[in-house]
Amino acid sequence: MAATPSSVHAVEFVTQQQRNATAGRRRQVESILACAEHLAPDDAFLLRQVFEHGLRIEDIARQARLPRLRVYRRVRILLSRIDLPLFRFVVGHASLLDPATRKVARLVVCHGLPQRETADRLGISLHQVRQRLARVQTLANL
Repeated sequence: MAATPSSVHAVEFVTQQQRNATAGRRRQVESILACAEHLAPDDAFLLRQVFEHGLRIEDIARQARLPRLRVYRRVRILLSRIDLPLFRFVVGHASLLDPATRKVARLVVCHGLPQRETADRLGISLHQVRQRLARVQTLANL
């Protein structure tokens, strides 16, 4: 059976859609991996395992001897974090921040540490952590 011009065009259209979808997924994975470099080392490692090496959540969970759901949730939380405008601001504009504010922003926004733990780790008060985060949020909203 000979291909009609409309069926050839439809196949070319579908093929182009598949190429576009593949290119879009590739860009999305590259963006995830670039953002992962700003996460805590263990979190960056997890995202690289999934998106760079193509490991399945089940395999990662089995190897780490963790429940599959726990690993799945962790990946979802990390993907949500790197999608936040505040995360993107801290990663893209860290040079605008003074060194003390930059440290707070990286620990809280990028690494996901609680504010109290950040204060303890940096040897500053919780009030100072909150003030510095407020500065970052103000700059991000400009």
